[in-house]
Amino acid sequence: MVAHPIKMIINYADELNKEYADILDYLHQNIAEGDIIALEKYIKTKVNGSFTKIIEDFVREYEDFKENKH
Repeated sequence: MVAHPIKMIINYADELNKEYADILDYLHQNIAEGDIIALEKYIKTKVNGSFTKIIEDFVREYEDFKENKH
């Protein structure tokens, strides 16, 4: 196991929490309209877009950290 800066982990966790909050807020504001297709598209975009990018960025930064550590 490689030691890792806790600040980086906290930053990525904060980003994921913000994205999750944005999704919940969007759902709360738009669920009454009943446009299920638009809601499904929004969620897929957020999960496949924002969440995936945050996770990929974390993995890339983590890999860079591991390489520079050795």
